[in-house]
Amino acid sequence: MKKEYSIYLDLVRFSAAMLVFLHHLDKKDIVPSGQAILSGHGHTAVMLFFVLSGYVIAYVTDTREKAFATYAANRCSRIYSVALPAVLLTPLLDMVGRYMAPDLYAGSAPFDLWGVRILSSLLFTNEMWFFSIMSFSNLPYWSLNYEVWYYALFAAVHFLDGRRRIITCAVIMLLMGPKMLLLAPVWWIGVWAYRNQWGQKMSEASGWLLFTGSLVLMSLFLHFELEENLRQWLRDTIGIERTKLLVSSQFFLSHYLLAIIVVMNFLGMRAIAHRFGWLLLRAERPIRFTANYTFTLYLFHLPLIWFFAALFQDELTGMAYYYAIMASVLVAVWLIGHITEDGKEAYRGVFNRLFARLPRPPRQGT
Repeated sequence: MKKEYSIYLDLVRFSAAMLVFLHHLDKKDIVPSGQAILSGHGHTAVMLFFVLSGYVIAYVTDTREKAFATYAANRCSRIYSVALPAVLLTPLLDMVGRYMAPDLYAGSAPFDLWGVRILSSLLFTNEMWFFSIMSFSNLPYWSLNYEVWYYALFAAVHFLDGRRRIITCAVIMLLMGPKMLLLAPVWWIGVWAYRNQWGQKMSEASGWLLFTGSLVLMSLFLHFELEENLRQWLRDTIGIERTKLLVSSQFFLSHYLLAIIVVMNFLGMRAIAHRFGWLLLRAERPIRFTANYTFTLYLFHLPLIWFFAALFQDELTGMAYYYAIMASVLVAVWLIGHITEDGKEAYRGVFNRLFARLPRPPRQGT
C-alpha cells in the first residue's frame, strides 16, 4: 500500500471516530440546541468504519497475516486491548456519574444486570439475532459486536475450504442472526474493494472521476437525508415494531448506498493519492498520532461524555459546558490510550501462545 494512501486511510479513520464523538456530544442538557458541531453524522461515520475495516482485513491477510494463528492472535489482541478496559471501566464511570448527577443519567443508559452486560460484552453476543444488550452507557459498543463476528466469518471463508468452510460459515451466520447479516454487505464491500483487480489497475483519470464523484454523491446523500428517509420508508412498509427490532440495522438500505459511495472514494483515492503527497506526507506525524487513538476514542467517548457532563453540570453552562466536556474527553482518551494502545503487544503475546497450540486449519489463504 502506497504511503500517501495509507496516510489518507488513517485520516479517514480518525475523522470517522471524531464524527461519532461529536454526534454523541449533541445530547440533551449538554449542548445548547442548534449549536453542536458536525453532530448529525454518527451512523454515517460508523459505516465508514465498516467499509474501512473490511478493506484493511483484506489487506493484512494478503500481506502479513497469512496464517490463521497469526490472524486470530492479532485480531484478538487488537480488540481486547481496548474492549476489556472499556467493558470494565464503563460501569464504574456510570456509577460515579450517577452518584453526582442521577437526573442526567435517568433514561440515558441501563444500569442493571451487571453480570449479563459485562459477560455478553466480553463475548460479543450483545447483538445476536433480535437481542440488543446495551453495555451500560457505551452505546457505540454495538458496532464492535458486528465487526467481531464479521472477522470470524471472514476467517472461515479465507482460511477454510470445502465442507469445513460451508458448515463453519453456516454456523457463524446462524449465530449472528438477521440484524448482523443485514449490514454484512457493508463490511464485505470493503474486502471486495481491496481485492478488485480493476481498482488496482485503475488509471489516474478514472481515479479522479471516482473520487470527485464520491464527494458529489456524499453531498447529495446528506442533503436529501437519505438515511432518515429510507428508514421512514422501511417503517411504513414493514411497520414500526418490526423496524425497531433491527435497532441500528434499520438503516441498512441507506447504508448500502453509502458503502458504494465510500468504496468509490477509496478506489479513486488509491489511484490519485500521489497527487496529494505534498500535503499528506507533511501531515503524516499528526495524522498517524491521532489515528493511533481512534479505537480508544470510539470505545470510551460516550461513557466519558456522561461522566464529565455529570462532573461539570453544576459548574458550567452553555458552550463553556460543551467545550469543557469535549476537551476533558479527549485528554482522558489520550491518557487511557497509553494503556490500551501501548498494551497491544502484551495481549498479542498471550494470544500468540494460545493459538499456536490449536490445530491449523487445512487451508491457509485463498
